[in-house]
Amino acid sequence: MRNKKIAFIINQLEFDCIYKLNSPNVIENMSKILMAVMLLLSLHTFAETKVSMDLMVGYQNHKEWKTLDYEYYTFDVPSEWVLRFGNEDKISIHKRNIRFPNDKGEVVEYELGTLVWGTEARNMEEFKRIVAVEIRSFRKTSNAATFLSEVEGKIPEASWPEYLKVINKEEGGTNGKRWKTYLLKGESNGYSVVEGAFKSLVWDYKFYTEKNGMVYCLTVSMPDAVRSSSASEYDKMARRIIQSFKVK
Repeated sequence: MRNKKIAFIINQLEFDCIYKLNSPNVIENMSKILMAVMLLLSLHTFAETKVSMDLMVGYQNHKEWKTLDYEYYTFDVPSEWVLRFGNEDKISIHKRNIRFPNDKGEVVEYELGTLVWGTEARNMEEFKRIVAVEIRSFRKTSNAATFLSEVEGKIPEASWPEYLKVINKEEGGTNGKRWKTYLLKGESNGYSVVEGAFKSLVWDYKFYTEKNGMVYCLTVSMPDAVRSSSASEYDKMARRIIQSFKVK
């Protein structure tokens, strides 16, 4: 209700400014127009800050988490997160087959599984501030073992765009159980029907692992506009999601 009142006041002020600018007494009204513009800027800033604060408070109140159980793996997410992409039945992984040549030039077919959970987006402002986790799985349809060295950076679905740069990297494990983590940062291009083209600074926390003959790529992504409100808390949240990931 409070947000609706603020939006109403902003709309009324915008209308008042337009009316005064188009009136014959525009010079006499100039001081009133300037005051209205300053108030408008303050209200817009307050509204944007409140959205950011609401998101941050929402995360800090993540005392409740839920475990999601799927065919190949389980993982935890904040309890209020929703399914953003999966199979049509909304309870299983979305799957499709893809083909790519290996280092020997031989075409290899993989089953690509994709699943996305994240914050709910009820309007454009929330859409631009989505925090989400995407999990992709790679399995050879021939049932031969799939290794990280065959997938990472060689298949588009297991790579990242050029605008993302590596901030930190860790790796370990032995053959058949290798893993890698990356912290990535970059500026992406977006488009809004309302705002047109815009740029957004984004962060990706990426985790690769090979286990039981399959490769998994888990990515927690968020815009800097959200992360900057409390980098340590969002780093902690991303780590918790990654560490909760368990292959069956």
